[in-house]
Amino acid sequence: MRTDRWIFPKGIETEKYIKLLDEKLLSIVDFLSIRDFVEGRDGSIADLYDLLCLSFIEFNNGSLCIRLEATRLKELSMRYLDKELALPEDLHDEWPDLFSNDPTEFKPFIIQKIASGNYLFFYTYWHCAGRLRDMLQDLAKETSSRKIPDTEIAIINATIYKQEHVLNNEQKIALLIAAAQRFSVISGGPGTGKTSIISALLQILVQTGYDVDDIELLAPTGRAAQRMTESIHSNLKAIKLNEKESELSKLKGKTIHLLLAYNPILNSFNHNKNNRLKARVLIVDEVSMLDVQLMVQLLSAVRDDCKIIFLGDKDQLPSVDAGAVLSDIIPSHFEMHFDENSRRLAKKMDLNLPRNSNTEAIHPLANKISILKISYRSDRHILQLAHAINNNDRDLEDIFSKKTGSVQFISSSKMKLKDLLNKWAVSKLIE
Repeated sequence: MRTDRWIFPKGIETEKYIKLLDEKLLSIVDFLSIRDFVEGRDGSIADLYDLLCLSFIEFNNGSLCIRLEATRLKELSMRYLDKELALPEDLHDEWPDLFSNDPTEFKPFIIQKIASGNYLFFYTYWHCAGRLRDMLQDLAKETSSRKIPDTEIAIINATIYKQEHVLNNEQKIALLIAAAQRFSVISGGPGTGKTSIISALLQILVQTGYDVDDIELLAPTGRAAQRMTESIHSNLKAIKLNEKESELSKLKGKTIHLLLAYNPILNSFNHNKNNRLKARVLIVDEVSMLDVQLMVQLLSAVRDDCKIIFLGDKDQLPSVDAGAVLSDIIPSHFEMHFDENSRRLAKKMDLNLPRNSNTEAIHPLANKISILKISYRSDRHILQLAHAINNNDRDLEDIFSKKTGSVQFISSSKMKLKDLLNKWAVSKLIE
């Protein structure tokens, strides 16, 4: 007999919710929070309970909100609860202590009208998302790239050509953007050379007025920070460094919590907008794993002239907590845009910049983001398929039908994965 039924309020049929618990879609803490929201109410609480369950599930899946649209709610409720959700027309009128359209009322949930409809947010995360949007807009206001003097361009070119691995054109573009902009984002999958770019950038920084003590290498987790340290040190060891560059061996990656001096007792950070960090350069790896709250904490604590470089993969799985920050910064059909100063710099660095698109709707961060597509780790056909899926490419069917070299795409509907693996293993043994 189960001993966890106490987490559910009276009057609720528990079986379908226990399934959500067993499948780890909701936790015991989630169910206790939902119970606190619904207990003590007159009449049926089933619809409210179901709506809150769906909100918490979407939140756990990385979304900050749930769309209050009949088709979307039906899709979610049938998928997770095996029933249709019947909600009142106005949530605020029905449960005014929980839901509000007015941010000044500080209710647990806020309903916001966005272009495509009404969305239900947890108030705390709605507030954080708004703060992050404002911060990114402030960073985007610095529209033009920095005018790099010829002496620094000479350093950049010399650094590029002494790297162990020759940087390709898109890596050089990413390096140019990172050098010229106060805020920049480098997005690319595994093997696209993000570490090589950062290694070169670090060498440039210490030769152009930055001390090693001015620079912080950051990641969301201790393991990611360690990998970042090891990768950069490995790159640097393979290069002949001058005296200033040799100081880079002192750099070690840290977690964001460690840098901001998180206090678990007070559940707060020592470094914040009133106690800024001293760092002049922040290089943050695995940004796709950052949630919106931690991103706000970090950007609140940086000094106004701090150089910020974000690294990550916009197509990677979202963060453990809510808010897929990197994929929100970079839309699916993002196109880079270069100002005249960037093109002047590129000419001096012998770079081929892509033409700017003719569209009038230029992304506000278009000259601060670089996308790396060439991977030296994955087969190009697999990457071609991945990009086609992410972009909903019309040629997807043609890609599936190709049989090129050692790569053949097999539909999972034609053969069970177990049988496919067995067949592959046998073929390898025969070889």
